[in-house]
Amino acid sequence: MTESEGGLFIARRRSFVPATTEERLIQGLQYGLRPLAMTVAHNTTTDDPRNLRFQRIVWNYCLPKAKRVAVDAFVTQRLEEFSQEIDDLLSEADKSGNPAEQSVFGVGLYHFEDDPTDVGS
Repeated sequence: MTESEGGLFIARRRSFVPATTEERLIQGLQYGLRPLAMTVAHNTTTDDPRNLRFQRIVWNYCLPKAKRVAVDAFVTQRLEEFSQEIDDLLSEADKSGNPAEQSVFGVGLYHFEDDPTDVGS
């Protein structure tokens, strides 16, 4: 975000990382779990395979712990690049201006680890 000479704030990106734990929880529920649940619900209620929304999970049960940092860095970099490409595409696509022809469309990206010691109580 930048501030113009006239004092207006101009968004340079349409995404952000919340600063506090509470804000990250709210964002995760609103923009992470909810859209995923909506996609799962849609995909389980449609009878037409051509109407399915893209939904994939990729994981490895046997990733050596010594490789975790390198894989995490690689995945984070690639997902950041891809999310910026999608954001640029969606930014260009939303210039129609006619509200009657607009709809919500998004892509959710995250990485996960199944580590019970990772979440504090």
